[in-house]
Amino acid sequence: MTFGGTAGVASAAAFTIAAIAASPDCPASVLAAASAAAVAPAARGDAEEARRALDQCVRHAPRFTRARLALADAFMDLGRYIEAQDQIAKVIEYAPDNAAALYAAAFVQIQMGNREAAEPYFELLAQTGDQAMIEKARALQYYLNHDIPLKPGAPH
Repeated sequence: MTFGGTAGVASAAAFTIAAIAASPDCPASVLAAASAAAVAPAARGDAEEARRALDQCVRHAPRFTRARLALADAFMDLGRYIEAQDQIAKVIEYAPDNAAALYAAAFVQIQMGNREAAEPYFELLAQTGDQAMIEKARALQYYLNHDIPLKPGAPH
């Protein structure tokens, strides 16, 4: 989750609007503050601070999918894959056809060295029809099939 430059301002605004829409019972000012607090640390690469702010977002808006998936990303950046997997599973529980969540579920399995466990998520993702996420999954599978590391130190 990166919010830099002019496009970053628009992304941050969209993130805040999504937060407010995700929890109509929570005061908009609380969600706006919580989601805004996640923007700066994520932009500067402070995964722990972003994690704390995103955790507040999902406490106030449990179905705020973008925040929950960003929280999973923060956990992965911190090497806390089980906690990332838990956040992704919560999204899949209430939105089983969410393409971003299915991709994230496959990705975290790969990061944990469970390539076979990622396959069912790729299959479900292909059924969503979300072409952008399907292409992203194909690219990930290409890297895996050609034994190209996803990042330094990542499992093959």
